[in-house]
Amino acid sequence: EKKKVTQKTIEIMNNNKVLSDADYIIVTTGETRAVNTTAWARNSLKNGGKISSNSIRGIWELTEKGIIEAKTIVI
Repeated sequence: EKKKVTQKTIEIMNNNKVLSDADYIIVTTGETRAVNTTAWARNSLKNGGKISSNSIRGIWELTEKGIIEAKTIVI
């Protein structure tokens, strides 16, 4: 489900020291900034054709376009 994927994404970012204290501030939606930003990022990836809009619920499946772009990311 979306919540589990978001939690795992934030866990990975936290483990890689990507998040700051500001990311844990509660925003107007009642979520942390990290959770809210992750939701917006998912929408942006979907709208950009990088993750499938037809995936099974809770699965963020990369499209061919997404796979190509993911290969350029260096962490």
